[in-house]
Amino acid sequence: LDADYIGIENAAAGRMAGLLMCGLQKRSGRILAMCHSGVYDAHRQRVSGFSDYIQRQVDSGFHFDAVSFHHDEADRARETLMDALDRHKDFVGLYNAGGANSTLSDVLRRHPRGKNICFIGHELTERSSASLRDGTMAAVIDQVPEAQARRALDMALYRLGLLEQAVDLRPIPFVTVTKENV
Repeated sequence: LDADYIGIENAAAGRMAGLLMCGLQKRSGRILAMCHSGVYDAHRQRVSGFSDYIQRQVDSGFHFDAVSFHHDEADRARETLMDALDRHKDFVGLYNAGGANSTLSDVLRRHPRGKNICFIGHELTERSSASLRDGTMAAVIDQVPEAQARRALDMALYRLGLLEQAVDLRPIPFVTVTKENV
């Protein structure tokens, strides 16, 4: 199957998450990254970009050495985050490259130290928008699914000969959303 990639540059999205973490979290300490698993290329690329950015910030005071897999399962995500909050008093940042943002937000809202955690995730939804507005999430990196759908439709029309102009194959720009622009 000959198919062109249509989507964001995931490693760049991960680097953006690292930049945001370093800029928004003023306290030094431990950072945890979470995602579904190692199965999805997009998640691996996001975490790799995040890790690369954080590791280059040698004077940031951040300690990042672990990626936890929650398989987008609410119970597993909840347990993993609760464990990190309870075991690591220096835990200051959470980057979620996969799903389960609403579960992670709920844990942070309920935990006494939750307000001190800089939480950055992906995909703008009604729930992640609410988490941005109430300050539980610091930022959301959205892959603009509407633009991806449009690009895929244009590609199909082009391949069928119904669209004359070639389709732009550059990665779709992602959007960074905070409580200021949600």
